[in-house]
Amino acid sequence: MKIWWHFFLIVFVIQSFARSTQAAEPSIHDRWHALELAARAEFKKYPTPPRLFVNDEDYRKHVKESDAAAFAYRQQLLAKLKALLSEGMALQGDISFDDHLALAVMAATLQQFDDALRHAKAADRIQPDDPRALLVLTAAQLRSKDVDGAERTLERVAEPALVPDTNWTHSFLNLVHNLFRQEKRWKSVSRSQRWLLDNQRAGKMETALECHYSFTIIDLATAAAPRDDWGELALADIDREQRAWELLENPYAPWISSKLSALKILLSAKLDKTEAAGAGFEQALKDARQARKDRPNDQNACLRLIALEQEQLALLPPEMKSAARKDLVESLHAAIRQFPVDSTAIEFGRGVGRHIFDLIRDGEYEAAIAAKGALLQTLRELPAELQSSSAMVFAYRMAYMPNEEIERGLRRNQLVGKPAPPLEVAAWVNGSPLSSDDLRGRVVLVDFWAVWCGPCIRAFPKLIEWHEQYADRGLVTIGVTKYYGEGWDSKNSRPSKDQGISHEAEQVAVGEFAKHHGLPYTLAFDADDEKLSNGFGVEGIPQVVLIDRKGIVRFVRVGSTDANDKAIAATIETLLAE
Repeated sequence: MKIWWHFFLIVFVIQSFARSTQAAEPSIHDRWHALELAARAEFKKYPTPPRLFVNDEDYRKHVKESDAAAFAYRQQLLAKLKALLSEGMALQGDISFDDHLALAVMAATLQQFDDALRHAKAADRIQPDDPRALLVLTAAQLRSKDVDGAERTLERVAEPALVPDTNWTHSFLNLVHNLFRQEKRWKSVSRSQRWLLDNQRAGKMETALECHYSFTIIDLATAAAPRDDWGELALADIDREQRAWELLENPYAPWISSKLSALKILLSAKLDKTEAAGAGFEQALKDARQARKDRPNDQNACLRLIALEQEQLALLPPEMKSAARKDLVESLHAAIRQFPVDSTAIEFGRGVGRHIFDLIRDGEYEAAIAAKGALLQTLRELPAELQSSSAMVFAYRMAYMPNEEIERGLRRNQLVGKPAPPLEVAAWVNGSPLSSDDLRGRVVLVDFWAVWCGPCIRAFPKLIEWHEQYADRGLVTIGVTKYYGEGWDSKNSRPSKDQGISHEAEQVAVGEFAKHHGLPYTLAFDADDEKLSNGFGVEGIPQVVLIDRKGIVRFVRVGSTDANDKAIAATIETLLAE
């Protein structure tokens, strides 16, 4: 008996040890959380702190090395997440709320949305109304095109509902907000924006760049308000955000409050076309100029005036913009020299950067190169401690933008007035092939685009409108893309990366993409040698080229903006009338 008793005792001890060892092993959630913490620490290194370089080449080398290191780490992280997700999917029996949440986030990150939905719903059943589960569930529903379901989930989120300050929560809050904007569900845009901003303000917000990011969230959303008819919601959100900032004990609060005030005045003027609205903006600008004069050494008075002057540009007629922009840039240079601090540096960098972009957009490339040089000179005059501040990231990005990019614009401009290169393509999609005879005597709009390009997709409604409005008068619209290795995910109605896809299969995928977006005009694929793209100087997309009835290039423009849309429409009218 003693032998058997000793045997059972040994078995019991071994089993107990095994159970304790198993309990000591970290869970799926704990291992995922450790990866998240490591990723957050790693990604704080990128981009590396800005600093001055001797020349553009040194800067480009620095950025290339930094980007390569960040990309390599991101690939390693995705591989670890994929392995951990596979391990978690194989789990049997009951799974905890935390593990379901971890699996849902990893699945969504890896674009496995069915799995993300399944685990997010399971987490929600275990712990109803937990904001973390609701966040990932909303994102997964939006990615799966269940927009109505996502709105119902968002309605369950308490206000304000704070989530942990982690990489994934920041990413998913931004994702949910942006996806609702794409779907134009304005009530949900407003609600998700408030959720995002509440979480942003709940953080430390110790730097000017962090505070500015909070403003940018609401600035980007409200920019669409006048044309997408959700202005009243946007105004209410600005009021709410301004009240919140006024209560914050933050040294940058007066600066952000002044930017919000300027944004509100601008939006009010855009929504209300009456003279009273314009007069209200002019009075605010007059008061700000007087305050700047009365308190020349008050940094916040300076920042408020700059914020209003920047917004004023949006209200000015085109013929007045150039002079006003020049005056603003001079004020920005003067301000950074007088107040070499983080908040002024951000306004300076963004303001001058916008000026340079506007010059490039308007084809004033020599002036853009000169503006770049002036910006770099001012940066070199800054105190050493500010030169390495993260607040300078906008200014450095513009100061070191390679002149080659501007020179490519010059080469594009040189196409205007010359015969268009032959329209030789590899394949036609979404319509019958077009020959030179088909295009003779017609006005031709060539749009260079890609299925993965957000601005290209945002340009589709205008391209469709022009095709429907002018085709009977002689306009031919052709969309030209390239072989990017993109298939079509019919289940989720979106492109999907497929490096092994054949050219023929990619042509079918683009046809499905065109059907999904309702594109009524003919599409084409450039050849592998990109002869057509090179012939038209394509470096960035979307790029629109307009060719007159005689086959002469008359217009080239890159980007999808309201200003570009107006210029394209006006040029189409001119060419059709000739």
